[in-house]
Amino acid sequence: MKRLEPIPDQYLKGHKQLYYDPILNALELLINGECLGLPSRPQCALSLFSEQIPADPDIVSIFRKVKNLFIRQNLLTASADTLYHIVDNWRLSRREQRVKKKAYKILLDIFDYSNFREGNALVIRDRKLYWETTRGVWGGFELLKHLSQTIKYCPYCNADTVYAFEKGNKTKVASALDHFYPKSKYPFLALSLYNLVPVCSRCNTQMKGSADMKDVANPYIEDIHRNIVFFPVISSTFPLLDGSCRIVVLSRKGCTPKAIEFVRRFELECLYSSAFAGDALLCMERLRRFTPKFKQYLAAVIGTNDPRLVESLFLGMPLNENEINKTRLGKMTLDFVEQFHL
Repeated sequence: MKRLEPIPDQYLKGHKQLYYDPILNALELLINGECLGLPSRPQCALSLFSEQIPADPDIVSIFRKVKNLFIRQNLLTASADTLYHIVDNWRLSRREQRVKKKAYKILLDIFDYSNFREGNALVIRDRKLYWETTRGVWGGFELLKHLSQTIKYCPYCNADTVYAFEKGNKTKVASALDHFYPKSKYPFLALSLYNLVPVCSRCNTQMKGSADMKDVANPYIEDIHRNIVFFPVISSTFPLLDGSCRIVVLSRKGCTPKAIEFVRRFELECLYSSAFAGDALLCMERLRRFTPKFKQYLAAVIGTNDPRLVESLFLGMPLNENEINKTRLGKMTLDFVEQFHL
């Protein structure tokens, strides 16, 4: 929910170095109407064009638009702001709409996220394209492994973990990378690094799916946490016993329409009230006990003058907005701290 940090230049440069030339060459071959072999898996080619059937000029027109964007806007490493403007201005003519499905299928084979996720790179051999393994040098897993160092919890719900690790048998286990602008609608953004948001599987599949996010706050652009407030509504005398707590999400002054749509799209009120009401009640109980006198007592017991350590020990996080993406329900915790005037 806090704006995500920029992706380091070394990853942007490495990503461009692996994919830029092969993709550009593939687009040029398609525009020239040549027979092009594209792989469905490493070392396997799938012919998309027949030499006997010339490419549809309307399909070629789409490829030409994508190529111009690819060069002019540097799609692979374009900033989140640039990607938004591309999506906002993307238009197809009526004739292009007629062949969009076929053209997009071909583009998805070129901007193939599945192979990127598996750590394969696109190469050209004998005027045909192949996916070959990078042997762990680069891919979706390596990107997620880096991002998970600073983003420990899903930036959509701030509740479930973001992770990437290898099991003892070297099997890779990782959470999801969400295409903020869905690849089904914008296949040419499927490998754009700033279109890949590390998230939990629930938000990626059940809450968001392939919905168009053009009017929703982007965690690479907006500090969503500064636009909204989690507020508890207690309807019982003994809420800790019966679990009666409802979480409402209020808009701060100056809240953007995109942040409001973010709350609605991910149904944060419903999610927090049904899944995290118990966590909210326990958080409030801790805050009720977290008086200045208790802080002094706890600091003396553990032998420290560092308030961050005391806060982390009792509340689960230092009371700092920079910790939101590293702490489960960190945004809600900080909002409750503000409401308890601590």
